[in-house]
Amino acid sequence: MKRGVILAVLMVLSAYAEAASYYIKPRLETQVRKTSSDKREIPFSSYLDSGLSDLPHSGTFDVSLKNERIFKQEQDEFDLYQAVFRMQDLGGLLGVSGGRQFISPGFHAYLMDGASLSLGKESWPVTVGLFGGIPRYIETGDFHGEAGLVSGMTLDMSMNEHMHTRFSAVYDKLDINEKNWSENETVLVGMSHSHQFGSKLSPSLYGTMEYDTAGKTVETGLMGFSLQPLARLYWNLEGGHYNTNRDRARSTIFGLYTTGPFYQARTGANLTLIEDAGAVADFALTGGYSYQRLEISSSASKNGNIADAGFKFTIVPLHLDAGVTYRFYDSFGGRAHDVIVSLHDEPFDKAALDAGADFTKYSKITNDNDTATSVFLMAGYELLKNLEISAGGEYLRNNIFSSEWRATAKLGYKLEGKI
Repeated sequence: MKRGVILAVLMVLSAYAEAASYYIKPRLETQVRKTSSDKREIPFSSYLDSGLSDLPHSGTFDVSLKNERIFKQEQDEFDLYQAVFRMQDLGGLLGVSGGRQFISPGFHAYLMDGASLSLGKESWPVTVGLFGGIPRYIETGDFHGEAGLVSGMTLDMSMNEHMHTRFSAVYDKLDINEKNWSENETVLVGMSHSHQFGSKLSPSLYGTMEYDTAGKTVETGLMGFSLQPLARLYWNLEGGHYNTNRDRARSTIFGLYTTGPFYQARTGANLTLIEDAGAVADFALTGGYSYQRLEISSSASKNGNIADAGFKFTIVPLHLDAGVTYRFYDSFGGRAHDVIVSLHDEPFDKAALDAGADFTKYSKITNDNDTATSVFLMAGYELLKNLEISAGGEYLRNNIFSSEWRATAKLGYKLEGKI
C-alpha cells in the first residue's frame, strides 16, 4: 500500500514538472552470517533513494525507504524513512515542507509526519521556523498503536557569517489520551550558540542547552572551545552535563541504568607533522582524553576515563590512506584496551579497497575477561557508469563466536536525468 502511494505521488509530481531533474538510487546488500544462537542466516536488504528537483519555487521531492528480508525465517520488514516535498522562496520569504521528514529544532531530532515552515531570508539577521506533526519511531514499527504529537518554534539569529544563535521551544507528547490530555507531555526549551572569532588563532566558541519543563531537568548542557594556535595544530576542549526525565513513559538505556546526571569533560588535539613530502602526505598525530562521571545508584557514583592516541597518513603513489588508533577505557563496567587499524586504497581508476582490524582486550566487573578480534576486507569497482559492486568478508572472534566468517556483497546504481 505504501509503495503504491509513493509511486502515485511521484507520477503526479512528474506530470506537473517542467524541465525537472530526477534521481533514482537503488542499493542491494546481503550477508551470510551466524547468529548468537549458532544459526546461519542470510539477510537481504534493499534501499531506495529517489526524488525530483528543479520543481517550481526551488521545489524538491525526496523518498527514502528500506526493506529487509531474512531468508529461512520469513522475516520481512519495511521502513519508510522519508517522503517529503519542499518548496523555497514562496513570495521571496517563505519555505515550506510536508510529509515524512527529519527535523532537528534543538538537541533532539525527530522523524515526523507533518509540515514545517520557515519565514525569512538568508540575508536577514532573524528567521523564524514553525513545525508540527506526528512522531514516528522506525525501530518500533511505523505505526505502533500510539499517536503522539510534536510541534514547536525556532528562532535563528545570525548577526554575521561567523556567529549563529538558535532559540527553540518544542511541545513533545508521547501519545494522545482522550481521558487525560496532559499525560506524557513536556515542553523542551533550548538554545544553541556558535561564534568563530576572526583572529589568527581561529578560536571558536560553541554551546547548547535544553531544558525539560515537565521533569524540571536540564537534559543537555554543553560548552566547547577550539583553537588553532599553529597552522598544523588544532585543539579542542569541551564539557557537558546530560540528564533525562525518568518519569516519562519513554524508556531509554540512560534512564534505566542510571539515577542521576552524566558529566563529561573532553579534550583532543590534531598535529600535522608532514603536509606534503612527495611520497607521504598529511601525516598527523591525534590524541584525546575524556573524564566521565556517572551515577549508577543513589549511593554510588563512578568515574570513567577514556584516552586515545593515534596517527594517520597518506602514501601518495599508492593512493593509500592509513591510520592506527589506541583507546583505553576505564569505567564502572570494567577496563578495555582497544587497537584499531584502518586502510583505504584506490589502486586504479574506479576501484577501491577498504580493510581494517580491531583487537580488544577487556576485563569486566563480572570477571568475564576475554579478547575480541575483528578483521575485514571489502573491494569495490564501478562496472559501468554509476553501477558499483563490492564484496568482501569479515572474521570475528569474541565471547559469542569462537570463530565466525561472514561474507558481504553490495550492488548500487544511480540513475539521473531530466524529465
